[in-house]
Amino acid sequence: MIDGWMAWRDKNAASIVDQGGPLGKSFRVTTTDASPIANDLGSFTIFQAESQEALAATIKDHPHLMSAERFIEIVEIVPMPTA
Repeated sequence: MIDGWMAWRDKNAASIVDQGGPLGKSFRVTTTDASPIANDLGSFTIFQAESQEALAATIKDHPHLMSAERFIEIVEIVPMPTA
């Protein structure tokens, strides 16, 4: 899968802001507790696109999606409000 990902990355380099990488185990912190939690996150990449729909069209042929039951979630990074 690495070779396929690298070829896909090179083809879509103009949309990739940060190649990202694998993610480790999650840890949730509250005001009263800190403990490990489970989630479906495996890695991240930061893209720039006109919309989530436009990005979805870009990643529809991502090699990660060629395996059974795999998925990619798109999460928008919203700018911080200014005073």
